[in-house]
Amino acid sequence: MNDDALSPVVAVMMILVVVVTLLSIWNAIYLPGFKQQAEVEHLKDVEASFHKIDEHIRNMIILRRTGVMTETIPLGGGDILLHQVRSGGNLTLGPSEKVITVENNTLRVNSFIIPISYSPVSNFWQDTGFEWRYGIINVTKGTVKTPRFYGNYTQAKSGWLTSLVIKEQNEIFLVNIIMGDPSSASGNGIAQVRMDGKWGVSFTADINNPINLTVDTTTDYGMKVNESAFRELRDYLIQTDKYMITVGNVSLYNLTISVR
Repeated sequence: MNDDALSPVVAVMMILVVVVTLLSIWNAIYLPGFKQQAEVEHLKDVEASFHKIDEHIRNMIILRRTGVMTETIPLGGGDILLHQVRSGGNLTLGPSEKVITVENNTLRVNSFIIPISYSPVSNFWQDTGFEWRYGIINVTKGTVKTPRFYGNYTQAKSGWLTSLVIKEQNEIFLVNIIMGDPSSASGNGIAQVRMDGKWGVSFTADINNPINLTVDTTTDYGMKVNESAFRELRDYLIQTDKYMITVGNVSLYNLTISVR
């Protein structure tokens, strides 16, 4: 066999061996690291979106603003220039939790609060998710969750969103956070959280048609809400978690949250 003819074949085989070796090293060592770093950046963006959503909700409730505010959340990430495969995620609202019941002789209305949750799908790093619940941002992993900026849930549940009852002279305002439609989104694209503030039902009290407020104290959160309600409505207290208003108005501020 001609050695001159064999040499190019051997050279090509050696080059292929080197290329395969480099690709193996890339796939085994460098690619996972780059994908993980990209996923970390993606999760930072998700967390930042949750903080903005919290700010929007806080702003709309405190100012009782009417109108619409939106915030985007990247459901997927982890893509890099040489490997465009992305992870995905699920964004869900609910379930709704009843907080306060308002009623008079002719009408009965419940106020609610809902959580907003993001969970990753096929994540390239840790399966870290986020949840907005009771005005608190939690970091989640499976069924385990912990408050992002509080040492424990006792501190967290004493936060601002327990103040769902606000009294200004003879006007009482109740916050009602409603789950809109659609209530979920999934995939690896961009989802949008839509927050729509509007005035809801308004009650006018008189001695013959009083307004009764009952706080659902079957949960720890409800008990915290009742503590806040007592500070605002102690003059109307008739039972531990019940209040009777005979003068003035009670109005619901509805904040409807949906996802796109």
